[in-house]
Amino acid sequence: MKDFCSFKIGYFRADMRHLGKKLFATIFITYMLIELTCYIFIKSGRIKANLPDFNYSFTLKDYPFAIGDIDSIWGSWHYKEPFQRKDNCLNFDYQINSSGARDIERIKKDPDTNRVLVLGDSFLEGYGMDEKARLTNQLELSTNRKFLNFACQDFGTTQEFLVYQHLGIQFDHSTLLIGIFPFNDFEDNDTSLHMNPYYKRFRPYFKGIEPEYHLVYNEDSIQKTNFNKQGFFKKENSLRARIVRFFRAYTCWFNILTYSRDALFGNSQKQSSGYYYYTTAQWNKMCFILKKIKELAQNRRIIIITIPTAEDISSFKKMGDPPLRKAMDSFCKTNSIEYLDLLSPFAARPHAEQDFYFSCDPHWNESGNKFAAEILKPLFK
Repeated sequence: MKDFCSFKIGYFRADMRHLGKKLFATIFITYMLIELTCYIFIKSGRIKANLPDFNYSFTLKDYPFAIGDIDSIWGSWHYKEPFQRKDNCLNFDYQINSSGARDIERIKKDPDTNRVLVLGDSFLEGYGMDEKARLTNQLELSTNRKFLNFACQDFGTTQEFLVYQHLGIQFDHSTLLIGIFPFNDFEDNDTSLHMNPYYKRFRPYFKGIEPEYHLVYNEDSIQKTNFNKQGFFKKENSLRARIVRFFRAYTCWFNILTYSRDALFGNSQKQSSGYYYYTTAQWNKMCFILKKIKELAQNRRIIIITIPTAEDISSFKKMGDPPLRKAMDSFCKTNSIEYLDLLSPFAARPHAEQDFYFSCDPHWNESGNKFAAEILKPLFK
């Protein structure tokens, strides 16, 4: 009887091992089929997710941004040390001056009273390209006027106003050049569209109803942000982030899942084009901020340019003249501001969508900056 029981137990264990191997093989084959299917969808372009790059770092030691929420007034700003990184077709080789601007050192009081101060976002910052090739540097070279560049990626007109109020106004200048990026500037001013960011941000907004607006921040202290070096390393080297990074580096299915989540979240908020689609409330707030900048500038000359994306150019070719241009032109005439829209001249050039923008990124490439400089050059003679 004892031998019989031992035999049954041994048989049961062998059977379970066999079932375990079959189950493992089934799960493994199923997983590989899922992964292969996901690979085919990504490789064919049906799903525009990233393929795994098999490049995994358990602990991140390099901060991948030139900026962070480090200023207690306007939030996002450049770190003052040089920043270098290559990313696909982009080349980040940034030299940041002592004021935190991507520019050479500028003195506040200058005998040259004909300087131009520049406000804007990543386009005027010269995102992902050599500083010498960006718009303001080309204008400085061709017009023999100094262009003090205070533009910064991640800026909307609220941040631009605050930078001008608390920093830029201290530098002598006779002209103010403001770059408006319709694709996201309306949204960057809208508190309702920044409730669930990947990073906890310290961002300023004007809140209220025309004409009563007041400045608010989505966090009550800059210490609560994690979009800076300290917060980044704490967040990205957590156990959860390390696991996420592992799956992103080695699996197709996870990259498709991440892409689908981001696309769903982004599409629920992103407008097609600020040239054609913006609310009355968003427009009123934009006008309020520009008037605040006008008050600070006093009698200085102000030039506003609107900057198109490649998608804006395509929309223009299909839909014609955008409502924003007429509204901005009327606003600027009323407020004694010069206005130039870059959409029409860019759209008039064949293949502008391919020739003037990076192949891996929606910003202007060197040719786009050069073309914009040629258009703007007559304004600064």
